[in-house]
Amino acid sequence: MSESSRAPILMQQEEKILLTLYLVAILMLLMIYLI
Repeated sequence: MSESSRAPILMQQEEKILLTLYLVAILMLLMIYLI
């Protein structure tokens, strides 16, 4: 409980970074398949 409520901002930033990387990877795969 204490760990999760200690730094929620960092967790949100990490989630945003992971989501962006995931979307970029999917776009790269789509480009490779189209080309």
